Amino acid sequence: MSVEIEKANGKQVKTAIDMLFAGISSDPSSMESLKKNWWQRWLFQNLIGPRMFQGQMDSFVAVDTPGSADILGFLILQYSGDLAGTFDWGVRRSLTRQEPTAEEREVLSKLLSVGLDWLEEHKNYPYFYFGLMSDSSLSIKGILEEEGLWLPDYQLVQMVAPFPLQENPSMPEELKVTLQLPTQFQARALELMRYDYVCPEDADEADFEEDLDAVAALHTATLRSAKLLRVQQEDEDVGFIQHHQWKDELRLTLSLKPHLWGSDLERQLVAALPGQLGRGSGRIRLRTFSQHHTDASRQQWSSLGFKWEIAPWQRWMVSL
Repeated sequence: MSVEIEKANGKQVKTAIDMLFAGISSDPSSMESLKKNWWQRWLFQNLIGPRMFQGQMDSFVAVDTPGSADILGFLILQYSGDLAGTFDWGVRRSLTRQEPTAEEREVLSKLLSVGLDWLEEHKNYPYFYFGLMSDSSLSIKGILEEEGLWLPDYQLVQMVAPFPLQENPSMPEELKVTLQLPTQFQARALELMRYDYVCPEDADEADFEEDLDAVAALHTATLRSAKLLRVQQEDEDVGFIQHHQWKDELRLTLSLKPHLWGSDLERQLVAALPGQLGRGSGRIRLRTFSQHHTDASRQQWSSLGFKWEIAPWQRWMVSL
């Protein structure tokens, strides 16, 4: 099969949008919400989508004939802060829980390779991320590894529970939790994020810090729409909490110093937070940044009614 990669023209963008609404998407659940409202769908198909994919973003398509609107796949790149990344990508059929064929692997591999080369030549972003559902095929992950991408230890697992929790204590007196102004606290939050990681004994410290720089770049965009709370112990910062409400789900992300991981003090903090922040929620999703933290606290949180899960999304990264 002959595969050519090119910047998408208007007709090719329209085909890509039609594919998205047909369920061919790296994030099909997001498109489902647009499909429910015919007016929103019309706007996205005819105005918003074309403007986004050719004006605010950069779109690439795979074709067997140059300029053809009968595309074999697409890759749409978006930008935020120090980060370039995927808005969406797909081939001719949905790969959700599906094994790609050899032809589909070739299409995806060429799209990614050309997209990365184009970014390095035309843009000035230090990092690129590729969004992937966690239960995607190992062969897709193999394509990412061949292009030099790696999977950072970034919110890979989660704990979930129905609201309310089995216990609803008051905030622990030993900890001071205060709401912060996001615009003023973002930089400090990214510093406190590093408390959630411990450098392995066999790892190079410089490489470890570079990995955390990448994680910080990946996380920055999420700080704009969240509530941020500083956590202090004896007037010293020991971490922060990020709070976001998504429909009826209370989402909490914790970064704390390791001496608090799995402690009774942390358990009381986690038990108290939903009563303070989540009234009206139907479910609680709790994440830390590192798997190490969640593993250390899993037993304590399970005693509150939380269940461990693999997070639905992965963000693979590469330095540009």
